[in-house]
Amino acid sequence: MIKTDGLRSISVTYVTELLNEAPLNMNKTDGTQGRHKDAEVFKLENSSRQLIRKLKRSGPAIKSHHSNALRDYLNITIEECSHEKPCGKCWACWLHGMMKAGKSNIYTSITASDALSVEDKEIALTGLDENMLRARMGEGSSPQPFGYERLRAGTHITGSIAINTGYRPSQTEEGKDKKWSPISKVVDKEHLRALFWYGVYCALTNEGYAQTAKTGQHNTKMRPIQLIAIETFKTPFPSCTRVDYSSTSVEDVLSNHASYAKYITDMRLFSWNDISGDDKERFLKYLKDDVGIEWAEDPEINKSDGGKTIIISKERNSIEMTIDENAEKATLKISDDRIHDLKVEKKDGKLTIYAYISSMGFDCKQDVEGWSVLSKNGEERGRIKVMSGDDAYKFLIDQAEKIHTVPQTP
Repeated sequence: MIKTDGLRSISVTYVTELLNEAPLNMNKTDGTQGRHKDAEVFKLENSSRQLIRKLKRSGPAIKSHHSNALRDYLNITIEECSHEKPCGKCWACWLHGMMKAGKSNIYTSITASDALSVEDKEIALTGLDENMLRARMGEGSSPQPFGYERLRAGTHITGSIAINTGYRPSQTEEGKDKKWSPISKVVDKEHLRALFWYGVYCALTNEGYAQTAKTGQHNTKMRPIQLIAIETFKTPFPSCTRVDYSSTSVEDVLSNHASYAKYITDMRLFSWNDISGDDKERFLKYLKDDVGIEWAEDPEINKSDGGKTIIISKERNSIEMTIDENAEKATLKISDDRIHDLKVEKKDGKLTIYAYISSMGFDCKQDVEGWSVLSKNGEERGRIKVMSGDDAYKFLIDQAEKIHTVPQTP
């Protein structure tokens, strides 16, 4: 188990673009035992859309790429440590839970979702049936022809990667009685960040470490166009690794990812002054999606008490929302006896209603590096950062370079 001085988890939602045409990532064996690349189709529920699953990077492939990158940087050969024969001592083993089989058991810290194409299968694939040669399985086999499709340059890939610390104790077998004893490794949080982001940089760009016959059989080039990073410290927060697999365009995916991050950090729900005007749709969406008011579809909205009370009603259902005398708190009272307290801020004569993190007593401020820092009672609890375009790529490079500060061994 890995522990740090306060850092509980790091996670990232990504959208990366394929810069050149590339082979698929799934092996398939044909009738002659020749192997070729194939597309695994992912069908969305209640939709006719077909996306490509494990596109260039399945979850296990991302983890493998991440751990291989660490080994390569640390000059650890495949004979010294690998997925099949972990040494149980290096950074790759500690971060990925690869301890010596049968002798120790460490619960994995890094998780990764399967990467899916943003575009439908018909758009992401070239549609070409290329005749290639690949040696049949087994020594002494002669090359056999096979056909396969390729991924188009410009295809977008989305998914998430995370590392969690300190959840379950690892164990090792000790003594004559072979009893399992818990083991843990305390890691400096700056070192953990550097190790995590270096592997992410390599996995999302296909850059950063020497390609081998086993780990890099092609010259695929990728470039992230959006990264949403979140760190949690002592209190868990909603994960920003909510990946949009349903939108039909990369523009919508980018927008929805950013909107979710903004929902956590900005926390703005609606303007009290515009609740019957420009922010009406936003307000009703909050009632339906966040409060669970199913009847909030075109209700009557009326103000009273000099604008300090708002009544939302439809048939026999009603909601009363009031603001206190100091205009610091709004209270939402629902006819089924539920009550929600919301935060109010006054700026330029308008009252803005906030919720979520604020309703839990958290404050959110942006630091000099562009992170939205969440704190409570003056103590930092987490932070979120949204990056797009060149900023996303530069962030990965800057973070990856910090691996030079990490000691060679844990």
